[in-house]
Amino acid sequence: MNVVLNCVCSLLLLPYGLTCALFGLKNILDPWLTDCVWGASAPPELNPRMFLYEMDGVMSDIMGVSPLPYSKFEGVILVSGALGAFGSWSLDPRIFAVSNYLLLLSGTSFALVIPYSMMTKQTELAPVMLCCLILCLVTTLLRAIIVADDPYDKPPYTSWLGIFFFCLVILSAAQTVRMWANASRAADSIEKFHHVKNHFMGNGMIWIKGQKFPAGYLDENSLLQQG
Repeated sequence: MNVVLNCVCSLLLLPYGLTCALFGLKNILDPWLTDCVWGASAPPELNPRMFLYEMDGVMSDIMGVSPLPYSKFEGVILVSGALGAFGSWSLDPRIFAVSNYLLLLSGTSFALVIPYSMMTKQTELAPVMLCCLILCLVTTLLRAIIVADDPYDKPPYTSWLGIFFFCLVILSAAQTVRMWANASRAADSIEKFHHVKNHFMGNGMIWIKGQKFPAGYLDENSLLQQG
């Protein structure tokens, strides 16, 4: 096995693994995690309530998993990517193989967020997601080449990895088509999300723990109750 090339791949995967670990744990453990770490002084960009409002509201609808929280699904996928990235340092053939499968699996999360960002008019997210996806695919390909060039490698390994990748591409394409259909039906939900987000960003970015909406935001139901 080409140890030097594998070390290069592992170094490239280090920021990928850290990103997956951070956002994976945030998806799974928020709002508890951010509240415990930051308390009331949490940076507005990390506000767990704004984050989960989108993940478990708009994104769950578009992904077609509502009323289940999509944040937990994505969290598990991202943590698997972190395990794959950190496990890439191992030269044990079994860990090496599992790491590649986990990396490809995590790539589906970034692949799906790219069309999602376009559907929800958040195109600034797409370049970042695309960079993460390319990094994941390129390093996994290089790692597959390392094994393929190893005379001690068993041929079925790279074959099954290719089949797994092909299946993920098909499933991701099918899910993207489904997302476009769901997005057209969730137009009102997307518009409300932008109203809530704009209010949050323009009103001091305050979202008090236990409140359904940011401070000072009134939706139609609140207005009806006041009336």
